[in-house]
Parts: sequence; structure tokens; C-alpha cells
Amino acid sequence: MAADAAPSSVDAGTSMEMMVDAGPTTSAGLTYEFFSQPGIPGVVGGPLEITVDSVAIYLENVRAIGDSASGTGDTQLPSWTLDWGAGSREEIRFDRAPPGRYSLLRSEIKSYEIRGSVTRDDDPEPFIIRENNTLLDVSVDLGGVMLEVGMAGRVDVGVGLDELLLSVPWSQIESVDDDGAEILIDSSSPLIGNIRNKMTQMFVLLP
Repeated sequence: MAADAAPSSVDAGTSMEMMVDAGPTTSAGLTYEFFSQPGIPGVVGGPLEITVDSVAIYLENVRAIGDSASGTGDTQLPSWTLDWGAGSREEIRFDRAPPGRYSLLRSEIKSYEIRGSVTRDDDPEPFIIRENNTLLDVSVDLGGVMLEVGMAGRVDVGVGLDELLLSVPWSQIESVDDDGAEILIDSSSPLIGNIRNKMTQMFVLLP
């Protein structure tokens, strides 16, 4: 399936839409839309042909933080899974987010798994990048998104899988046979430090 294009928006990746059923002192909710880059399935440009087949990122303690929201109650979710199997769009909704100016989206990555293939010596080799029971901090600077009374807000967030995958020194990794993969990067790999660093940096506000 072809990747969905990120929607056009205003004010640094945000948009507002009138909702006639919203109460006089409430908003109509805040939605974060996450766009994988590339879309899934998709091909990453670069010296090697890298294909991404599926991505799952398991988040904990997801918080929308602003001047009227501390990231608790109506602006906090205990857990959420971003699961791209086909397409490029996933969303997290805070339907009862109060009006106000929002500055941060924060969470922790508990585990993740990226599956795809990379072509080495003209031979596509399946890979898995995964880690369980980790806590990696994610913080997205929203630049002061204003959620108005009686309006719904949307924030578009890019997830830069392409930058993560292009940072991997594929030619230095020995082939294995594990869960159908010929290349495995997990918590025992010497490359995991770089992967963790890229995971925390790849969530960015879309223009």
C-alpha cells in the first residue's frame, strides 16, 4: 500500500476544526497524528536498498503537557501502541483535553520492533531491530500549540525511521538465523546504544 502523504496544516504542524457539540468552556479534544517516514511498507533511500515491512512501538505514560494540563488525568494515557503494518498514519487522542497552550508531548518507549530487509551483495536479507523492557524518554517540543474553547486540535508528528535505519552500519553486521531474520539487532548487540539514541530523537513536530 502506498504511503499516505502528511496532511497540509497550519501553525507548525497543528490545525483547528470547529466542533459544534463542544461545551462552552471545553475543547473538542486534542489528537496527535504520527506519520512514519517512510510509509509502511516503504523503501529508505541511500547506498543500500532498505525496505521497512512493519513497525511496532509500545509507549508508556503518554502525556500532553501545557499551561492548563500537567500530563495527568484527561491528558495522560497509561500506555499506547503505535503499530504500522500498512500505511503511515497512527493517532493518539485526548478527547477531554482542556483548552490552553500545549508545549510538550512526552512518553517513554517500553519496547519496539522494526522488521524489514536490506540488500547486501545483491541479496535481500531480512532484519529485525527490537528491544523489550526498556524505558527510552521521548519528548516532542510543540512550540506552543493553542487549543481553543469549542475547537478540536491536531498535531502532526513525524517518526523518522529512515534516519535510524541509515545510521546502521549494515556491512559490519554478521548474518544470523533468528526468528526468520538474517540480521538481528537487540539488547545484546554492540549497536544498541546508537539505536536507542536514534529512537529517542526520531519523533519531531512536522511543519
